Amino acid sequence: AFVASDKEAGTEQTVQWFRANEMELLDCVQVRNALEPLAARLMAERSSPRICWNCNTSIKFVEAVEKQDAATIAKYDEKFHTSIVKASRNQLLIKINHQTCERIKNFRQRTFQHNQNALNAYAPRKILAALQAGDADAAELICTAIWSWWHRI
Repeated sequence: AFVASDKEAGTEQTVQWFRANEMELLDCVQVRNALEPLAARLMAERSSPRICWNCNTSIKFVEAVEKQDAATIAKYDEKFHTSIVKASRNQLLIKINHQTCERIKNFRQRTFQHNQNALNAYAPRKILAALQAGDADAAELICTAIWSWWHRI
């Protein structure tokens, strides 16, 4: 369930890990599905997009996706999503995000080991574009779509 393709090398171990951790992952994805769209909306309303994602981080993230470096993709993906939550300036969201990040760290690394999931990591560009435009509705909608996509795989 959380792997876009089961035809890649090493998938069996990953699938077994996902099966063993399915309920905890589902809990985290459900919380993130509620948390992140709200955080994106609040960030768009309250903060400057520059807080979210600087050019250097963006370049490193894109390079990691192109190299299919799962650990680095996971690192910068987490930094990106955490920066949105921090820029929301909502202390409770920030605390909840910290708890879910700890639980979802292994999930991120395992998920990005698979090519299709790594390519899907480009989604932050869409979120960032909405945030840069100050479009709270679009930022919230894109985050909702992304997390519901993760929930379906």
